[in-house]
Amino acid sequence: MKSMQLATIPALLFILNSGFPGIGSADIVNASGAAAAASAGHILDAEDAADKRVPISIKDFLSTAFEDLSLSPRNQRIRFLKETGAISFIEDPEFRFTIDKFESNRQKYVLRFKPRGWDEIKGERAVLDARLQSEAIQLASLLHTALKNRYMTVVDFLYFKEMRILYDALNLLYEDWEHVLKRQVDTPDFDAGELADVENRRLVLQMDIMELKNQQDAVAKRVNLQSGYGGNVFFDTGHLLSVDQLAQRILAIQINPEDENIYLTRAKTQVVKAEALYLQEVAEKNRLISFVETAFNAADKDDFADAFSIEFGISIPIGAGSRDTLRQRKLESMKARSRQYALEREIRQTIPVLRQKLHHQIERYTAFQQKKTNSFSTAAFDRLLQTKGTDPLTLLKFRESMLGADILRAKLSRRIFTTYIELLDITGKLGETPWMNYLSPDEKEELVQ
Repeated sequence: MKSMQLATIPALLFILNSGFPGIGSADIVNASGAAAAASAGHILDAEDAADKRVPISIKDFLSTAFEDLSLSPRNQRIRFLKETGAISFIEDPEFRFTIDKFESNRQKYVLRFKPRGWDEIKGERAVLDARLQSEAIQLASLLHTALKNRYMTVVDFLYFKEMRILYDALNLLYEDWEHVLKRQVDTPDFDAGELADVENRRLVLQMDIMELKNQQDAVAKRVNLQSGYGGNVFFDTGHLLSVDQLAQRILAIQINPEDENIYLTRAKTQVVKAEALYLQEVAEKNRLISFVETAFNAADKDDFADAFSIEFGISIPIGAGSRDTLRQRKLESMKARSRQYALEREIRQTIPVLRQKLHHQIERYTAFQQKKTNSFSTAAFDRLLQTKGTDPLTLLKFRESMLGADILRAKLSRRIFTTYIELLDITGKLGETPWMNYLSPDEKEELVQ
């Protein structure tokens, strides 16, 4: 039995001494010490080299949001509105002429048009300005969304990468566990129930690994699409905010619930546009002069007073049939304002909820890290690993517990970073200029436009 244990231990050392970087990698308490972390670093470097992936910093990846493909169509719309922004003082101009028997002295010329009132002209200008402002805000909203999506992509990418490493290590651990148990078949120590349990756990884990790989591949495709590199890339995590630094960052960030975010700004712009369209409709309905027509009759050209005539049409505001559009414009304006008020209430209610949620998540993470650091399993594992003749099943069970703790820590870390980004998003910090890299430990690191 002792010889079997000694023969098995060298086969376990690779698994037992592996460390796992990723989100909040600075917070990971590596039970195997600095040597294990160095070993894991070499393994990851070899993996990256083998895949021939392109390294990209998180800052550079986030900065690709300024070149997102969704921005181009909106820029084209803004240019179109600016190029076609001329305002006319008349509507429907037309020139008529009548020829009687093709005699030049019996021709008649008529010019007819609809003059626009001053309120109509101001209304159209207000509508054009509101549309330009709305398109500009929509452009900013698209940029904001592109940036937020990239933040989430970074978090997901690093999370799935770390989880894949942990799950693969756990799978190798179960494989060794099965190997050890199968070698005990002909001994009194053999436990058939334990072997069946380990095989089942490994089977379930392998199914989880397949699902995790699909999710990891989907996120990798998202990274390639958003970065525009067109090939496999991986993030340089050497300059990544840790959870402890994130907790300090939140305390340093001044969050004012009254500050506007891009969503509220967009809602207010919709109100302005809807109100401008309503006022423009009111001005058109209240038009006093419906048309102007001037005529010149060549038959009376010798007497200009008889040859020239001018006509005016005066609108009479009688009849309700033409008021339906006006009512619709007013209803749209009221709906836009209601949406704005509802959004303001939602933001005021959501900000403290997210702050409290993030606070509890960080507290839970900190308590978990402290418990892991002071746990008996970590210290016992280090001692047992250095002790000759230690039962390999004991080592495997300790290591399984430690891997389970690392998996839980990775999940907690992902939740923290996701809530952190959601809080920056709803408070408007994410879209403030200058554009900052909120995943960097350097508080002053700006994105490159």
